Amino acid sequence: MNTLELYSERYSPTGNVTSEGVLNQLGRPKLDLLAVLMRESVQNSWDARLPDAPSIRFGIAGWTLSERQRELLKQVVFPHRPPDLTLSNLLDSSQDLQVLALYDRGTEGLGGPTRADQMPAENESNNFVDFLRNVGQPPDKHLAGGTYGYGKAVFYRVSEAHTILVHTRCLSNGKLQSRFMGAALGSPFADKQQRFTGRHWWGRTENDVIEPILNRESELMAVNLGLPNFQEHERGTTVAVIQPVWGERSPEQAAQLMVEYLLW
Repeated sequence: MNTLELYSERYSPTGNVTSEGVLNQLGRPKLDLLAVLMRESVQNSWDARLPDAPSIRFGIAGWTLSERQRELLKQVVFPHRPPDLTLSNLLDSSQDLQVLALYDRGTEGLGGPTRADQMPAENESNNFVDFLRNVGQPPDKHLAGGTYGYGKAVFYRVSEAHTILVHTRCLSNGKLQSRFMGAALGSPFADKQQRFTGRHWWGRTENDVIEPILNRESELMAVNLGLPNFQEHERGTTVAVIQPVWGERSPEQAAQLMVEYLLW
């Protein structure tokens, strides 16, 4: 597999939303962070259900990366790491590296354009850019949740490195398409007189824009990292949190608590 490229967002002359601005949208909720994570992720999944679908499938998976999976992250997914993230310290340390994956199936997936400056086609969603690119977008469905970035900020907050992996399968021009991309929120920084917002993405550079890797390459990356797979013709999304923050709880206690929050 080819290594992914890193794109760190530069400030534009007219200004940008910084990584801290995205994280601060969550504020300081009184609820336990895992409770907010479950509430927002389930709401996002339900809002993405297929038209007239009576139900969706929602899952939680957690595991400690094998040495092979860890090396895949270090050498292929995150070979280039910005200076403002703790991701390098986590990948290079001797401690176990854990992943928490929240996934849905029987949903639309993160479809639509992969660039924020492109208009979606008629009857096409804007889910990909709304989740991975835009900040402060109102919902495009009546009574939909996840308004103004609140629902996605929690994924980054739950990660010790503020880093996530996203694997989705959606329709693009009427055909199934798999997409895989990494994203992180660090801190604003400057390098060689250039200022950066602290927002980062990993994928493939095309026409000076970072894009997700697609189809077979996307599927192969997800399978090798141990992410939940898709059945034939199935659509949906997996969001994997790198090194979840469990607090004083063990991973097993946290998993049980998430189940209780889900039922609640």
